[in-house]
Amino acid sequence: MEKTASAQELKEEGLRLFQEGLYEKAATKFGQAQEVFVAEKNEIEAAETVNNLGVIYRLQGKWDESIAALDEAKAAFARLGDRNREAQTLGNLGGLYASKRERDKAK
Repeated sequence: MEKTASAQELKEEGLRLFQEGLYEKAATKFGQAQEVFVAEKNEIEAAETVNNLGVIYRLQGKWDESIAALDEAKAAFARLGDRNREAQTLGNLGGLYASKRERDKAK
């Protein structure tokens, strides 16, 4: 039970850092949280942190890393049947392609 709280705390710290614009530090926290969520077999939260990493990479202009993370999160949400989070991730991918002026790839 304590590990779940720790993973959640890491995720929340990552969100706080993200909101402050401290993207590298936020990415580190999200990565740590994702590792714990995976170890705990909490697939939804693990995918959520990967989605968050994808957003950070997009803001940093790390297009390939962002696409890879968002595709991974999208696939996980689809497999887990979480249509709302899958749609959110698709929106993030669409925003990424719009930023790159590749609207034809936003699907």
